[in-house]
Amino acid sequence: MAQTVWIDDPAEPVVRRRARGLDAERYLGAVVEVDGTYHMYFSGRTGGSGVLNLEIGHATSTDGVTWVMDPANPVMTLGDPGEWDDGTLWSGP
Repeated sequence: MAQTVWIDDPAEPVVRRRARGLDAERYLGAVVEVDGTYHMYFSGRTGGSGVLNLEIGHATSTDGVTWVMDPANPVMTLGDPGEWDDGTLWSGP
């Protein structure tokens, strides 16, 4: 059965302010469980300000407590100027 209640622990944030490849704010998008591994997807700012420059990050956990950042972060990046994804990518529900 999937975990449905998550508890915020300010002393041990899952996604720290500076996560590899994503330098500023973090916004949780979703956590899904696949074959006993939790996959967390979140938006993180790569530069600039406002609603622009958000890209998608990824982390995994086998227990829902200890998380490992994907070394490929950000795993989904902004498109070239003029493309549909050139301004921001949002992982929100």
